[in-house]
Amino acid sequence: MKKIATLFLLIVSVNSQSLQFDGVDDYVDLGIISTIDFTKDFSIQVWIKTTSEKDQGVLVKSNNDNTLDKADKGLFLDNGGFPWFGVGSVESGGTEEEYIFSNIYDTTRFKVNDGKWHQIIVTYDKSTDIGKIWVDGVEPPQNGTYKFPTPDNPEDKIYIGKPTYNQQYKALQLSPSSTSNTPSYFEGSIKNVALWPWVISDSQISQHWNDGKGMSASDEATWFDGYGNERYWKINDSFDSTNIKEFKDRGDAGKIYGATWVHGESSFNDKG
Repeated sequence: MKKIATLFLLIVSVNSQSLQFDGVDDYVDLGIISTIDFTKDFSIQVWIKTTSEKDQGVLVKSNNDNTLDKADKGLFLDNGGFPWFGVGSVESGGTEEEYIFSNIYDTTRFKVNDGKWHQIIVTYDKSTDIGKIWVDGVEPPQNGTYKFPTPDNPEDKIYIGKPTYNQQYKALQLSPSSTSNTPSYFEGSIKNVALWPWVISDSQISQHWNDGKGMSASDEATWFDGYGNERYWKINDSFDSTNIKEFKDRGDAGKIYGATWVHGESSFNDKG
């Protein structure tokens, strides 16, 4: 009985982990992922937990030069706790940021900085020029489109928890929150990060939400079989303090810079 209990505790511990980011300089470098182009069809999933009231980066693609380039793109939270997806809209070194799409229309349903776990999914369909940001499996009340499509740089890396730049920007946005702030590093917990070079369907989004429990193990094995162009980092392998493994040990491991493992933070029991 003691051995069974010990094994059960180990399994629970492994499956209830996440990475904690300090909001100062912690991030994860996922490297170059050539199959992900944020000017073509794509989907992004992240699960986050934060109480921060800062503008902050969640998942970005950039050349890491701390300036706003035309190719820089990313998922952010504004200081009101609302998610948005932005793109660099001027030449290298510029300071203007155009919002592409956002679900910032209902200030109670989509606020995600309440200290609870929330799932954010971003989809963009190039053929219709429609972008959506889903929160906790709920479709946004209004779609968004690219205002100024800019080319994607296939040599740029993808980062978790890092802003694209540290300069002041002018935000043209639909948010009732800030209009001029500097994006910060993410402060809080992140896990279950996924990228697809296609638009996942409404029913598939519901499957990933799974009433706030996250995708079941059997569905994960079907969805992320290790052979397609999708990418998935569960972020539950705290036996390694320097890397996060990709699901089924694929080659795209993420390099950890400063972020620390937290146990029991990602059970989703305190979901929004």
